[in-house]
Amino acid sequence: MPLLPVKRRTRKIFAGILIFLLLLAIAFQVFIDRYLEPIIHERLEKLIVSGSDSLYNFQLDAINVKFWAASVEVKNLRIKIDSAHYAKREKAGTLPALTFEIDLLKGSARSIELFELVFKKKINIGSIISKNADISFSRHDRRSNKKINTDNLQLY
Repeated sequence: MPLLPVKRRTRKIFAGILIFLLLLAIAFQVFIDRYLEPIIHERLEKLIVSGSDSLYNFQLDAINVKFWAASVEVKNLRIKIDSAHYAKREKAGTLPALTFEIDLLKGSARSIELFELVFKKKINIGSIISKNADISFSRHDRRSNKKINTDNLQLY
């Protein structure tokens, strides 16, 4: 009979360890999602604004990161042309051949390599899904032979 209490104690310890690990995984999930949201928002803003040499403005209402699913969902993403920079670049003859504006109600990117996005500043996305997207492109004829500064990686 002395083996029965040891089995119960072992089961309770094992169950306690499993519950502890489950709670730890849930806490990690909540922490990492909350930690990554501002980082990804900052990286997107830097990519869009700096990558276009401040030609575009960036606005985003909400971002939802799911670490374990390797996905990011955005709500009300707006990328608009900054009219002051547009006029300045048009006057200088340094407008890109193609500009765009995006108004996206809801979108998601899946199969994102989040570690590369956060630490290596690279974006690898498996698929992009959008809902109610309004995208407009404008083509610009260059009448100048001025070389455009290509030190920064272009947004497109």
